[in-house]
Amino acid sequence: SDKHITKIKNWIAECNNKHPLCGYSTDLSSLPTRVIDVSQSDKPLLFETGGNRGQYIALSHRWDDAQLPLLTTLNLQQLKLGFSSIRLTRRFKDAIAFTRALGINYLWIDCLCILQDSARDWEIQSANMASVYRNSYVTICVSGFQASSDGFVSRPRSKSWEIDVNMPSDEIGRVKAREAIHHELFYGSDQVDTTRNPLSVRGWAFQERILSRRVLHFTEYETTYECDTGTWCECGRLEMKSRVAHDMSSHSIQKYASLFSGTPDLLTWHDVVSEYSTKCFTKDEDVLPALSGIASKVQSKGSGRYFAGLWENDFLASLVWAATDMFDANDFRKATRPLRPSSYRGPSWSWVAVQANIEWKFSYQVRYFVVRVQEVECTVLGANPFGKVSSGRLEIFGLVVEALLEIKTRTGPPNYESRSYPLSRDGTSISVDSYHLQIDTQEDADEADGSKIFCLLMREYAPGKPSDILLLKPDGVSSSNFRRIGICNNGHIGSSMDVDQSFYDVSILFEGATRTEIVIV
Repeated sequence: SDKHITKIKNWIAECNNKHPLCGYSTDLSSLPTRVIDVSQSDKPLLFETGGNRGQYIALSHRWDDAQLPLLTTLNLQQLKLGFSSIRLTRRFKDAIAFTRALGINYLWIDCLCILQDSARDWEIQSANMASVYRNSYVTICVSGFQASSDGFVSRPRSKSWEIDVNMPSDEIGRVKAREAIHHELFYGSDQVDTTRNPLSVRGWAFQERILSRRVLHFTEYETTYECDTGTWCECGRLEMKSRVAHDMSSHSIQKYASLFSGTPDLLTWHDVVSEYSTKCFTKDEDVLPALSGIASKVQSKGSGRYFAGLWENDFLASLVWAATDMFDANDFRKATRPLRPSSYRGPSWSWVAVQANIEWKFSYQVRYFVVRVQEVECTVLGANPFGKVSSGRLEIFGLVVEALLEIKTRTGPPNYESRSYPLSRDGTSISVDSYHLQIDTQEDADEADGSKIFCLLMREYAPGKPSDILLLKPDGVSSSNFRRIGICNNGHIGSSMDVDQSFYDVSILFEGATRTEIVIV
């Protein structure tokens, strides 16, 4: 409706004029390699931009099982003359109409602007995602709709009622009420209803949202506007919440704005990875490409070299990640154990090597790393320097001991299970619980139970007080190569603890150990 378009235009105008943090420039930006020209109302067509400048809108949407129209090398020339030869979904028709309504001439849709049968073009364009979404006039997120056949401009209104109430004056008053509109996608709730927000669980969509300076979310009942400065909605509830004690940035793009300004805060990168690791992918091997746009922006701010999801300037701290259970977003009683992906995604020392929720369970205020990195290398596949890798190798020098690992399982009430991990070396044994020792995957646990493993001491929270320990097994290919299977944290996580306290005295495992150089792959 005209009223709806006017509200959106007002949000954008206020952002242009009053939000210096958003950094939007009225200068025309370079257009992506290809865009859809919607300036002719009866004939949208594909436009190869050749470096021209202009304003465009980007679409973020969920690829479903339906037969989406695709750009290929076979229909490229045909689509440059118009889209009459392919059937556009209702969602894409809505995006075209909405772009015109905002007075913008160009629209970018991934499946219609990237050659879907060219690996080379896909790699080049995926490496450019940062500029595609960062430079868009606004990004449309089709957040509240499942199927590509669903439009998003015409939406049902939330249920409403008129209720008669007795007034103090003995008169009958009438109160208008409506069903509450859910906003958990935008403020501090860890339970986002994925049936209402199906786009929120997709890995590619996570990057597209974070990279964009401003986003229009078309949800089930209303439109929400989000930028680097704040969040607004049609019903006004988000503006009310921003004035009370709610963490408005915990699920919004403001949380990650520091990645794109000044020197990057690599703690924020860990937050990105932790949230990103909860997302879903149609193809396992997309986990690095779908983060490559954010990675390219972070590197441009001076974070060093990039190794399969880890940064050179934060490398040691980034190695001590933990793989935790994956919980169902709609039912936190349901959990899936971490898994090895069906195809190779990265070296075992990188978090990309597992399908799991990734966490860093250490205090950044304690930095007594006692290892030395000799060399790190990753072999990148294709044209995207932040994309897929075919191998990775880490040479590291530190205290390494061989120990026997056992896994003890105890069951209790329905769906309850606890584990303990006795570790022994030269007749000395300690038992660690499952919070402080975590095996990366069930496959690793099955293989390691009752066998010899190797423990690499990574960090101490005080001299002679071990903190983080990587658990390793020989990789089965070379006698000098190891692969990571888990991590043990000594329990000294918060800086408020006395440095002489420890839940587990794992220092006894390293008595008499010598430093050696090993290779982890």
